[in-house]
Amino acid sequence: MPMPDTAVGVDRWRRAVAALIPTPPPHRRATVDAAGARRLLRCDDEALAELDRAGLATDTSDGARFDYYDLMNLGLLAGTGRSLPEIGERSTMQVARGTRADWAAEHTWHLRVEARCSRPACPDPPVPPRPAPEEYGGRLVDWQPRPGGWTAATVTLRGAGGEVTSPAARAAYAEVLEALASGRWVYAWLPPGLRADWPAAVANRTLDCVVASLLVQQRCRDAGLTARTRSGVILGVVGVAHAWTEVRERDGWRVLDPLLAYLAGRHPASAPDFADYCRGR
Repeated sequence: MPMPDTAVGVDRWRRAVAALIPTPPPHRRATVDAAGARRLLRCDDEALAELDRAGLATDTSDGARFDYYDLMNLGLLAGTGRSLPEIGERSTMQVARGTRADWAAEHTWHLRVEARCSRPACPDPPVPPRPAPEEYGGRLVDWQPRPGGWTAATVTLRGAGGEVTSPAARAAYAEVLEALASGRWVYAWLPPGLRADWPAAVANRTLDCVVASLLVQQRCRDAGLTARTRSGVILGVVGVAHAWTEVRERDGWRVLDPLLAYLAGRHPASAPDFADYCRGR
């Protein structure tokens, strides 16, 4: 006889909790209430009670509160297919479908860019420098600030190839990809403070795109190579912030993006050679 859905769900969340690497205490902020947690995870009250029993909830005068990053990582680990982080990842990884010709083809994007902050003075987030479209065979067609704090933009982008030949750079790429695939390091959503202290994130066995990129950059520089970390946006159904490493070789910069290759490997619709494309090919 099949188990009731709730019982199956609780067991699934129990396994996710066991696999979770919690947000370290200095960076933990219990700010998400039960309703917010249900929206993020698309779970029921019984699943939330299991998270509470596991010690992931903080009791406050306004009820139980959860850390946002713990919830996002639990959503990935539970694998229900319904949580918001899973839906976002599936949407983002549509970029890994198709062929090399598709990835290198020129595309035109029409964007709406908004920047809002509820605080009087908003600090700049710790992100790597953003490249200009021209660096990647693209161009900014139009950029029009509009009333109300948003901007309309049109940009064309074209992919670029070129193989990374340096053994040290290829080894740095392989180290991160293999560690993620084996579970020695874990892909996770990270709070800004931990992301900014990327060696602490690595010591915690958790990597996001910024931490992975800075780690590969350091490995390349330690080997005497010229390397940099850049940031931008993966454009698709939604725009997702992303970071990657570039290494200087002969006639230009070559991309190293093991974390994107790892995420593509989690989705069966991804092209088999996308991981090679993420290694500057």
